[in-house]
Amino acid sequence: MSYFSNFNYTTFEFNSETSVVKDIFSRSKFISEYKPYTDLYDLYEIQDGETLESMAYKIYGSADLHWVLMIFNDLYDVVEDWPRSSAAINAYCEEKYGVYKDSIKHWVDLSGNVWGETKIFSAPWVAPSNPGVQGNEEYTPVTFTEYEAEINDKKRIIQILKPELLAEFIKQFKDSLNV
Repeated sequence: MSYFSNFNYTTFEFNSETSVVKDIFSRSKFISEYKPYTDLYDLYEIQDGETLESMAYKIYGSADLHWVLMIFNDLYDVVEDWPRSSAAINAYCEEKYGVYKDSIKHWVDLSGNVWGETKIFSAPWVAPSNPGVQGNEEYTPVTFTEYEAEINDKKRIIQILKPELLAEFIKQFKDSLNV
């Protein structure tokens, strides 16, 4: 069952013509009721090469149910919200940072506090100085590539609605849209 099959139709007027279209602006908020109950889902680590469709097929038996994974994990943009492969991260960093991709972006102290971070990158880049004494292991440098890889790795852990709850989830989702 495709995601948009769950939506009602609405009329849309443009240039004095009226058309009947799917109301893609409908939103369901019932999912927030599921989130606090950790016994309803399992945590899963996405591996390189896995797609929403391949996971939906493996877990729920249908690639068309990829939207369940998206909704359950608040994923809106498959390109930006889904983890990139290792090769894609390297290509992304090369494109975004160029020759500076292995330069120091910021420093992290032993407590995890970030030092010397610049929020917006622009070339030419001057790396921030070590906030401690040279050779002091209290501060660890983090490169642009390491920073992007860390963000990407956080996207790898998602929640998988237990398959035995799928039918009820779909029913409640439809009901919340008044389909």
